[in-house]
Amino acid sequence: MSKFTDAELNEARAMINEALESLKAKGLVVRIRGGIVYTDNTFTCKLEANREGGLTREQEQYDVHRSYHQLPKRGTEVHFESKHFVIYGWNSRARKNKILLDELKTNKRYHISIPHFKCVV
Repeated sequence: MSKFTDAELNEARAMINEALESLKAKGLVVRIRGGIVYTDNTFTCKLEANREGGLTREQEQYDVHRSYHQLPKRGTEVHFESKHFVIYGWNSRARKNKILLDELKTNKRYHISIPHFKCVV
């Protein structure tokens, strides 16, 4: 009996992303979000689907909270800790680290608190 390996999961993720690319023709952007959780025989992942050009829930929430907290516009580039980020959105479920930043070089998503963000920007 064979078990899933990390290499197989990475290959499966790439194949799933390729298959989901075909939905772009219908105006949908679908991608795997977060990590893949797996056991010996199964794996699960979270999919996120958006209309092309539409806003995600996190982006909409950032626009709602931006003026209250006096934050820069979504999509603004920020630089700190020798890295370049772009403001992505707002994690309304988070207790402390509500602001979501995407690192430009690696496209990795980071969470940061409002006071820390204001100190750096």
